[in-house]
Amino acid sequence: EGYYEVDVPSTTAEITITGIAEDATSTVTGNATYQLASGENYIYLEVTSATGVSRVYTVKVIRSASSENKLLSLIVTPGEMTPIFDPEHNQYEVQVEEGVKEITIDARAEASTTINGTGTYPVEAGENRYPVTVTAEDGSMNTYEIIINNVPSSNTNILNIIPSSGVLTPEYTSSIEQYQVELEEDIAMINFDVLLESSTATVSGDKNNYLNYGSNNIEITVTAEDGTTKVIHVEVIRDKGITEIELEDFLLMEVGDVVNLEPTLLPEDAISKDLIWSIEDETIATVENGQVTAHRLGDTTLEVCSKKNKEVKKVVTISVLNLKITSQIYDVRRNVINLLEQD
Repeated sequence: EGYYEVDVPSTTAEITITGIAEDATSTVTGNATYQLASGENYIYLEVTSATGVSRVYTVKVIRSASSENKLLSLIVTPGEMTPIFDPEHNQYEVQVEEGVKEITIDARAEASTTINGTGTYPVEAGENRYPVTVTAEDGSMNTYEIIINNVPSSNTNILNIIPSSGVLTPEYTSSIEQYQVELEEDIAMINFDVLLESSTATVSGDKNNYLNYGSNNIEITVTAEDGTTKVIHVEVIRDKGITEIELEDFLLMEVGDVVNLEPTLLPEDAISKDLIWSIEDETIATVENGQVTAHRLGDTTLEVCSKKNKEVKKVVTISVLNLKITSQIYDVRRNVINLLEQD
């Protein structure tokens, strides 16, 4: 008939075909060993007679589709997979270290199979499940499951805190939770650069902190992956200097007098109220923290200025006089004059 079919199992990868001519004087071409693909394979034998007449025989070899759907290898990185890979075992677990954000799954199987599920995948906190499916030539499927356990981190450690303006006092150290920053009055907002030990932790309260004059209490909160928190308290003091010092222009004193000067400082809500007091001629009078003491007769000037801004000042003229008046007619006292009766 010239046409033949042969069925072989999927495990048969090659077949040897040998044709023997009926007439010993004829020749046969096509005798050989053939590699078989899955499914239909056509092999042709040609018989040529001594007179040159040829005839072709067709052999159809049907190799059944493979049902092989098991992995040959399975590797997950980073991490250590348990149990050790066994093609007959379909579920594995991998414990990854803190900070791991992704894993790579690599798998190998017979060339006739199709593998789905290999590649690089993100890892979230907690349990992550990834399937790897092997599909055989005959369509049968086998699924392996990889469970990635990523224990949420409790790390709230801070490496450093750097303010956008001013200096953190004291320098940051993990054992201290209370800090202070002093700023000039023209700085109305502050940010903090918080350097964390763990890449999975988050920070709040570190940005866009608008400031009032005076004391501002800011809380910087670090939240770990598992919800653990650490709070750092920073007192930010925004300065507000005085712009005017009000005092009387003249001060009259007697030798030995002690007068406490209490200037009015504007604006009233100023923060930096420290003053510097000085007297031009300290042989006439001296001053200490606003307390003036007269020593001898004469005139001099007192100057009081803002310690923060010496351009803000007030000058007072001091005159030390002999203010005692004697009279045979009057009883003269300071601020009081009593008229005595005459004889």
